[in-house]
Amino acid sequence: MSDPSKNSEKVPEEQEIRDNSEEELEDEILEELERERNPFGDGFINPQTTMTMKIQWTTANTIDECETRLKQYRTDYERVLSQRKPSIQKIQQYEAELQQLQHDRRTHEAAFQLLRRVLREDGIPKRDLFQESLQVCRRRLGEFDDNEEGINELLNAERTNFDGLQSTRKFIKKMLVTHKKTLEQLEEKEAGDVSETVMDRMIKELRKRRRDDEDDEEGPSTRRVPNAVESF
Repeated sequence: MSDPSKNSEKVPEEQEIRDNSEEELEDEILEELERERNPFGDGFINPQTTMTMKIQWTTANTIDECETRLKQYRTDYERVLSQRKPSIQKIQQYEAELQQLQHDRRTHEAAFQLLRRVLREDGIPKRDLFQESLQVCRRRLGEFDDNEEGINELLNAERTNFDGLQSTRKFIKKMLVTHKKTLEQLEEKEAGDVSETVMDRMIKELRKRRRDDEDDEEGPSTRRVPNAVESF
């Protein structure tokens, strides 16, 4: 008869399978992104980052593209979040079933050992009944082994599923954080481009007026340049 503790892998406690908080996950991702920062260039992502990350990063080249991707990632993220809770509940359900199964088996093992001791004694009345009870216990213990193996298979499959959801959740969260950073950079760049364009026009207009003043037969105007600067 096998030892129950050897047949089943301990199921993680609730706090062990509970997800990190959103803040903890985001901090972890930001630390990873900081480590992936390319020290030899201005890119936010290191060139050694996975190909999937590169594709996701390089295809968001405009604000519209980035906002579209952010919207899709938020939808995907909510979907993954909705799938994690039932997965945790299944793991906890299988844990409870294993614990109950192991408790029942220990009870039957104790009864089995007691019946064997009784049957070793001579002159036991109704020996046939004890023998029959012993066979029932032996059969039930075999069923416990089979049931435990089946529950363990379900548990391991669900834990694999949960690990996959965790990895997906982290990847999508990383995409959200990364694209938020991209959006900020694109918006800053756009704002900077607009500012530079306005400044370029101001400088060109000022230089033009100065040239006009130099060509003026009466000499440079003492009012035009200050007025040009003041108008801006």
